[in-house]
Amino acid sequence: NGNYNAGGGGVNELNVIAIKGSGADQINMEETTITTIGPDGSTTLTYSDSGATKDQTYTVEAIQDDDNSLPVMTDSDRFRIVIDPGTLETGETMTLEVTTESGATTEIRVSVPNTLAGESAVQV
Repeated sequence: NGNYNAGGGGVNELNVIAIKGSGADQINMEETTITTIGPDGSTTLTYSDSGATKDQTYTVEAIQDDDNSLPVMTDSDRFRIVIDPGTLETGETMTLEVTTESGATTEIRVSVPNTLAGESAVQV
């Protein structure tokens, strides 16, 4: 999902919903990095509990966290990872490489729709 500038100028926030895979160990988001690969090059982001900043940090919000373990993801947790990509224009793509402290990497490809007319949020 993304939020759009009032003028339809592009995506300025990415929200990725994350859950722990079955049988996986706990995931400490403080020790997880996210590499963004996009139109402006690549950058490695680190965790911040005070908000996402372009080319520096991402943040995590609890959607479901029954054991109050944030920022450590346990079995029943569901977290929202918030990333500031700068501005992704219509038709642009970005790849997110999420690497946990154990070295496991997941790749997510984000594509901005070719039209944003009249939208305040869309699935990317």
